[in-house]
Amino acid sequence: MIALLRARRSFAVALSWGLAGSACGDAGPRELAPATAAVSVGNNFFRSDRNGTENTAVDTVRVGGTVTWTWIQGNGLHSVESLGSPSFTSSDEQSAQGSHHEVTFTEHGSYEYICSIHGEAMSGRVVVE
Repeated sequence: MIALLRARRSFAVALSWGLAGSACGDAGPRELAPATAAVSVGNNFFRSDRNGTENTAVDTVRVGGTVTWTWIQGNGLHSVESLGSPSFTSSDEQSAQGSHHEVTFTEHGSYEYICSIHGEAMSGRVVVE
């Protein structure tokens, strides 16, 4: 009985210090997702510059974050075409090295995209937290 009373008192102290979440297995506040992400558009691939994922390139940004796609090779037409819902503004078809498309994401969600020319062979996802 005494051990139970001590445990309750310890929990009450943890609550008063705002530590109860971590005492219950919660790791505490989460770190914000990055504000920006960059994706390379190459000859039949989308590649995350942050983590190297490719076809499907996957990046995470916070609400209000921006993703920039940059064409790194100048051969062949490619685009960034938003699929489904939620959606974002798709790019035009481009082929010039150094071309880019930039989108700022204002709402939470998982945003899927492909190249309108190569379809599912070139794909990516932006997760907005």
